[in-house]
Amino acid sequence: LGLVLDQLGLPDSAVEQFELAVRYGADNPQALVALCKEEIRLGRVQPAMALLNQGAKKFPNNAEMLYLIGEYLFNSKSEGDARVVLE
Repeated sequence: LGLVLDQLGLPDSAVEQFELAVRYGADNPQALVALCKEEIRLGRVQPAMALLNQGAKKFPNNAEMLYLIGEYLFNSKSEGDARVVLE
């Protein structure tokens, strides 16, 4: 539902749906990744990174989550940290 709302141009409603998916589908890393991507797209990078850091602890092998963290670190000029996450 969050993806559909986002495509309809309703980003705040999409975020709400992604948050519900994360809350009630706690074992669903895809919902967490979708929420983080939407937060980043809306310019709310710090909350997204906090969620990603929590998610990486719960799902340490989720490639998409690790990629988003690494991309953020690289863009933040933390290339050494990004290299550790992406390797």
